Amino acid sequence: GRRKGAEEWTKATWTIQEAQQTKVFISKEKGWQLLSTKSNWQSWPAEMLLARCTTRLIRMIFPDVAHGMRTVEELEDMS
Repeated sequence: GRRKGAEEWTKATWTIQEAQQTKVFISKEKGWQLLSTKSNWQSWPAEMLLARCTTRLIRMIFPDVAHGMRTVEELEDMS
């Protein structure tokens, strides 16, 4: 991605290996689990990787727009 007027493109990645290493709190009953074990990650891994990568890119080049807010996907992973 890049900001309007910028000449350089910024690249971001988010890999399945990161999803397999990232723990998220599922619930009081289930506790912490790997992100990659969630049903949406099992059903739609490419879409989940794209969403996480997009979030990373936004934080890298548009922090003034994001203001540190969480994305819907991140909030769902925290519930």
